[in-house]
Amino acid sequence: FRSIFPPERLQRIARMEAEHFWFVGRRMGIARWLRAVGPLDGWVLDAGCGTGAHVQWLARQGLRPLGLDLLADGLRGLRAQEPVLPLIQGSAERMPFRDGAMAMVLFLDVLEHLDDRTGLREAFRVLSPGGWLLLSAPAMPWLWSARDVAAGHRRRYTHRTLEARLREAGFQIVHWQRYPFFLFPWIVATRILSRIYPAVLEREERPGRILNAWLTALVQMEVTLGRWIRWPLGSTLLVLARKPISLME
Repeated sequence: FRSIFPPERLQRIARMEAEHFWFVGRRMGIARWLRAVGPLDGWVLDAGCGTGAHVQWLARQGLRPLGLDLLADGLRGLRAQEPVLPLIQGSAERMPFRDGAMAMVLFLDVLEHLDDRTGLREAFRVLSPGGWLLLSAPAMPWLWSARDVAAGHRRRYTHRTLEARLREAGFQIVHWQRYPFFLFPWIVATRILSRIYPAVLEREERPGRILNAWLTALVQMEVTLGRWIRWPLGSTLLVLARKPISLME
């Protein structure tokens, strides 16, 4: 596959994934669930890993990460930085792995880009019995905006539609959470305003250092409180699901 992204854009995306308040808060929630599931004896697949920022992060958590992405651009940049990390170019709709090879599969804002039934069936296939699926996906179809179009999304989910897809694929849902709740009014406002003033989305993507620090503290507080509170609203659904150990479960 030829390169379609200029290096400076890839660097900007990687920097945003590392520092932007939205990614920091989501990563904090993922870390809490990783601690909850306990030690993972096997590969942790980041399917649709993009620039590979989360593959690096998973390695720092002491896990055995494996990155998979259809486009070579992000993989090439990460391989130059981290030559020892296992990275494979391939489709999340047809994963090049044997049945039961993975202890966990992550779909971090990837499912909305796929034929979701196919993607979830593949995740189920490559997971070992009792293996974990951790995913995030955009919620609330009425929030559809120019950001979804630019990102190549096929859909946004309701809780019920995502739950139905997971159960249809064979997964047991262990936990789910909406995110972010505290910033939800701002997100709604930017989505509505962007229909008239597209530049509003640029401000959300590049909030500035001081504003980003303040928003980061806010989402971190929300994720911490999320241990005890199931937030009623949020533009993203976070789901932890499991492949049954046996067909009798």
